[in-house]
Amino acid sequence: MKKINKTQGANQLTRFSDNNPNASWQDFRDHNAGNDYKTTRKLALSDQGGICAYCESKLGHLPEHKQRIEHYHSKSDSTGTTNWALDWQNIFVVCIGGSDTDKG
Repeated sequence: MKKINKTQGANQLTRFSDNNPNASWQDFRDHNAGNDYKTTRKLALSDQGGICAYCESKLGHLPEHKQRIEHYHSKSDSTGTTNWALDWQNIFVVCIGGSDTDKG
């Protein structure tokens, strides 16, 4: 996996996290009818040069439902003061890959 230079400054995820520090990843995904999640995925994918963080294939041609956000550090880790689920530096975009690539 290559190093990803993340966009600095506020974005939908960081603003949501600032306003909802104890929220879950699902809370963010559901927020604003999922539009903030989609915008966050697009920004993260742009930071990655449009490629999957795992297999390094181009993702621009894939439909949205065949792309997803993953977390480096487990989003369920509740130790310490960091909400890993909502940490901008903790996310990256991947294709669904494997045997699911040809499914709806």
